Amino acid sequence: MSDSEFAACGGTTPLADPRDMTPDELFATLGLSDMDDSERLEFVRYMNAWSRHYLPGPNKWWMQALLQANIWKRSITNHIDSLITQALGQ
Repeated sequence: MSDSEFAACGGTTPLADPRDMTPDELFATLGLSDMDDSERLEFVRYMNAWSRHYLPGPNKWWMQALLQANIWKRSITNHIDSLITQALGQ
């Protein structure tokens, strides 16, 4: 488990406030450096809406952001797996 994941799960190592980070720093911390601009915008819109609804503390925000980052990564992996399966089936 990385330091950022540990902190996001309520550990003692605090993460920076996402409001104080540049977009590149934020997405690098989440492991989403390869996310394109339209996906980044969608991610930020989701997190802003989620934050307004739940009014989380910093660790809760990071937990939700890491969860969404992992969902995005899994969807990319699943898409690539299906493309490979289709290509092998032809």
